[in-house]
Amino acid sequence: MDILDLLNLISPFTFTGGLSPLSAPVLQFVYSTASTIRLSWTDASGGDGNYTYTVNRDGSSHATGQSSPYDDSVGVSSGVLYSYTVTVTDGLASTAVSNAIVAALPFDGTGGGGVVDVDHGDRLILVRGDDHTEGDRLPAWTILDYAGPSMVGGTCVLRLLREATYTDQDDGDNADLEVDATIAQTGTTIRITAPITSAQSETLKSAAGGGFKTHQYQLRATTSAGRVHTLLFGPVWVTRSIEAPV
Repeated sequence: MDILDLLNLISPFTFTGGLSPLSAPVLQFVYSTASTIRLSWTDASGGDGNYTYTVNRDGSSHATGQSSPYDDSVGVSSGVLYSYTVTVTDGLASTAVSNAIVAALPFDGTGGGGVVDVDHGDRLILVRGDDHTEGDRLPAWTILDYAGPSMVGGTCVLRLLREATYTDQDDGDNADLEVDATIAQTGTTIRITAPITSAQSETLKSAAGGGFKTHQYQLRATTSAGRVHTLLFGPVWVTRSIEAPV
């Protein structure tokens, strides 16, 4: 049997050994509206060319047989960050997974988290000795339509400076309290949370009844490239807790 006979013998069969490996799509966030997160991805390549795309949300399969762009409006809530990937599967059951991105719906405005009063200059209201680390007690801010340097991969610190010190320009700017904050940027929206423990709030000077400003706060962020930017300033009211008799 010569080489031509051999080629004629094997030609009816399909072999995958000559196919290039299946490549993953590149996923990106496009935008979000009040109720929808839009994603898009590049076409896959390689494999047998028959592709099915599955959108994964928070580590689980969310929607199969989708095309780009894709709008996610099922079970999404404002103020929640969602992690997405896209899995491509070809006709030979080979799979490849895209990069992961984090996206969120727009927040309803600057501020949030209960203890940040958006109706009064984003003032931060704390009770000395109380825990402010979760739920509606967690200090949280949202910056909409942000146009500054990218904060993706950056860090942030919440700094509280006593009001009397802040107004005295010759008295330095040493903070009474510094708290590591979490910062996340999705498109032009930035979300910041800064948990303050009871031990930390106990160190702050307070005012009876919270009738006047005790501190000034600063949200100071550092980009992944090391550039420092102050994102927000605001007033702080630290009130006293009422102690039980001993």
